[in-house]
Order: sequence, then structure tokens, then C-alpha cells
Amino acid sequence: MRTLFLVVFLGGLLFSPRADAAPTPGCYEISVVYEGREYLFSQGGLDFYRWHYTVIADSCVSRALSYWTIDICPDWLPYITDVSTSSTDLSDFANGETTNYRYEIGQDPKTGIIGLKWEHTGGNEIDSPGELDSFSFISPGLEDLSSTVAWVSKGGLLYDGGTAARPGCIVIPTDKTTWGQLKSIYR
Repeated sequence: MRTLFLVVFLGGLLFSPRADAAPTPGCYEISVVYEGREYLFSQGGLDFYRWHYTVIADSCVSRALSYWTIDICPDWLPYITDVSTSSTDLSDFANGETTNYRYEIGQDPKTGIIGLKWEHTGGNEIDSPGELDSFSFISPGLEDLSSTVAWVSKGGLLYDGGTAARPGCIVIPTDKTTWGQLKSIYR
């Protein structure tokens, strides 16, 4: 009788739900690193650059990157072109090397950020520490490293965010800009 009670008691402990056994929410930490820009061309009084960013999974990632978005000056949104939609990550051969994204330009309804959003559509997800993807786009803008803007990323139901450099909002005078045109910006 004593042995039977012990087996029933232990079995009840092992197989009954516990109040404190709720699933943990997990963790999700991503970094967005501004990698710089390269001059491409001048058109209509604006200098255009290719802007480069790297998204890296930090030490605690239990959810895959669904999307990330970065704030861009509303004046530059119509000028954004050649947005990257594919990245190669050699850190996770088991899941393939290529990751595919689609992009949207405008306001993200979930985060409220106005800018550029990349959403994962297939391939090797950023879902473990050290994994990374590279992103780029063409836009005019001043490189102002002292001023940063918001970015937000989502993995599962978790969000992470921070700041990074971005194309500045001030028009950059080119050799075709007159002093009068430049002064009119600030009036």
C-alpha cells in the first residue's frame, strides 16, 4: 500500500499541470548597425548615396526576425530606390545561405515609424545569436552621425528597438545649388 501511494503521488506530481509552469515569453535582442554610405550620383540638385546596414542577432534570440523598420525623413521617401531584397549569411549553413525580404516604404501601422521596412519572406531566418543580414538602399541625405533615428524589429510577439544613423533631413547643397537656394531652405 505504501509503495502504491508513493507511485501514485509521484506520478501525480510528474504528470499534473503546475501553476508556475507557464511558458516563458522568450527573448529577442537584435542590433542594427549603420555600416556607412557610398556616393553614387547627383540629380536635380541632390546627391544620392547607397546606405548600408547590418542586422545582427545578439546573445538572446529565441524568436526569428519577422521584420525591421527604420525611420527615414518623409521628404526622402519618394527618392528611395534599389532597396535590397536578398542577403547572404554564411553563419548558418544548415538553413541555407540566402535570406529573402520584401520591403515597404511609408508608415508602418504597427510601430508608427515612417520610413523603410523589410519583412522576411523566406530563406535563412535570423533566429540564433550571431546570425546577420545586410540591407541597403539608395537615397539622398546628409550623413549625420551625431543624430540618430529609431528602428524597431519584431520577432514572434516580441519587439526590440534602438537608434542608428540614417539619411539626414537637410538638403545637401551640390555644385549646382546657389547660395540663394540654400538660404531659402532655412527661411
